[in-house]
Amino acid sequence: MRLVLLGIVLATGSLAAQSSAKSADLILRHGIILTVDAEDHVAEALAIRDGRIIAVGTDAQVSHLAGPKTKVVDLAGQTVTPGLIDTHAHVLSSGVDEMLKVDLTQVTTLSELAAKVKARVDSTPAGTWVEGFGWNEGILAEHRGPTLGEIDAISGDHP
Repeated sequence: MRLVLLGIVLATGSLAAQSSAKSADLILRHGIILTVDAEDHVAEALAIRDGRIIAVGTDAQVSHLAGPKTKVVDLAGQTVTPGLIDTHAHVLSSGVDEMLKVDLTQVTTLSELAAKVKARVDSTPAGTWVEGFGWNEGILAEHRGPTLGEIDAISGDHP
């Protein structure tokens, strides 16, 4: 009888190990899962095992992949999108900008922007273009870009 009982325990343990090996590490449910597949399907759940998506579908379709060690996250209607990695660079144009234009990426006020442009205007032959790059009205204290009148007032004989 002990041998049979041991066999049952070992078999049950073995089945549990197999079941947990097939379960997901992470399940995201109750969400809006943008698949970005050819048909632009939208799902409500997804399951991940070993860093790979193993199932996408309804909460019911994915829930069977939950095991005792599965982390389940309730998205409460939040959206999940595929991770995108943008590895391109504008090396040539960035180099040209750095060499030939006024770098305005660090200015935080319109007066600072004007001073940088004026310094370039003063050192550039008349009739030659003076260009800037990188200013961001979101970080300027005034929360706006320079007006044409403000630029004309410092540009002198430069287009």
